[in-house]
Amino acid sequence: MAMNIEKPQILPIAEKSLNYCVRDCQWVPVSSRFIAVGEHPNGKGAIEIFKMSNSQNSNKYEIVSEGSIKTDNWIYTSTFDASPISDRHLAVGDCAGKITLHDLERLNSSTADTWQATHNSEKKVKIMSLAGCGGLNIGAGPNELASGGEDGVVKIWDIRSPSKAVMT
Repeated sequence: MAMNIEKPQILPIAEKSLNYCVRDCQWVPVSSRFIAVGEHPNGKGAIEIFKMSNSQNSNKYEIVSEGSIKTDNWIYTSTFDASPISDRHLAVGDCAGKITLHDLERLNSSTADTWQATHNSEKKVKIMSLAGCGGLNIGAGPNELASGGEDGVVKIWDIRSPSKAVMT
């Protein structure tokens, strides 16, 4: 039976209800896991890791939570691009202007934060976007992050030195 499809379609393979507003989602490199980041109704941030798994005796998938943390401020954006695939460190930007790298293997421990920087130390500026490079085995350069703030300023960060931006 031929189907006449004139428009693109989104076909859900699994669904999961959450108790927070999701602002960004990222697939964890080389895995069947993904993360969701966002904000709880009380203004706290959310980072949660999920795994896709097959249901028993069916062709359906289930989304299972593997761990989560709450942060002080809600999170707007995230990326894995400033970390080697083997490390899988997640960079997140929040509404107070902080950029933090989280180790997914230690997400539920107090030492999950591996690196932190502030986009604008003079005032709170929401981080609107993050982009990373150098960490995905491209062959050259240090691991770097670019942060775009609500103030229109873009800063480049070298992960090796969080004290100040390399370029503004």
